[in-house]
Amino acid sequence: MTLRADARRNREQILAAARRLLVEHGPDHPLEDIAKAAGVGIGTLYRRFPDRAALVDAVLHDGMDQLVDAAQAALREESDAWSALCRFVRFCVRTRLGGLSAVIDPLRHEQMRLRPETVARRRVLTAALGEMIGAAQQAGDLRTDIGVGDLGMLINVHVRQSAGLADLSERVDARLAELLLAGLRASAQEEFPLPGEPLGAPDIDG
Repeated sequence: MTLRADARRNREQILAAARRLLVEHGPDHPLEDIAKAAGVGIGTLYRRFPDRAALVDAVLHDGMDQLVDAAQAALREESDAWSALCRFVRFCVRTRLGGLSAVIDPLRHEQMRLRPETVARRRVLTAALGEMIGAAQQAGDLRTDIGVGDLGMLINVHVRQSAGLADLSERVDARLAELLLAGLRASAQEEFPLPGEPLGAPDIDG
C-alpha cells in the first residue's frame, strides 16, 4: 500500500530519529523521546509501529534498503567503478546505517539477519559491491588483494558513533572515509600487502 505524502514523511522522520537515538542510547531508549525527536506524537509512532520490536525491525530493514539504493545509484551514476566505490564508502561512513546492528541483542540480530527478506536484500547489495570491486580492480584503481567481505568488514568498523565525539562527528567521518579509501587504492598494495586470502561474502555471511 502506498502511503500518503504526510504519512510517508512521518514514517521517515520516525525511522531517522529512532536510528540515531537507539544507536546513541541503546535499544531500550524511551519511544516517547523518539516521537518527540521525530516531531510527531506518540500516537502517530504507535500507529506506524505497534511496539518496539516492530520499530527496530523497520529501522534495520530501512537501513539495508538505503545501502542497496546507495550502491546501485553509485554504480549507475558515477563515471567509473572506483568513483562509485568511493561514493558508497563515504555514504556508509557518513550515515552509519549499520550502527543499530551493533547495539541490539545478538540473538535478535541473528534472527533478523537470517530472515528471507533480509537475505534477499543482502544478496542484492553484495552483487553491487562485487561489481564495483571487480571493475575497479580490473581498471587498476583498487588493490587486488581484497574481496567483498573485506570491504564489508572495513565499513562495519566505522558504523558506530564514537562516544563523546558528537560535535566532531562530521569531521571525524570525513577523515575516516578518506583514510579507508587511501588504504584501498592499488598504489597501497605493494607497500602494505595483506596477509592471507581476500574475504568474500560467504566468509562474513555464513
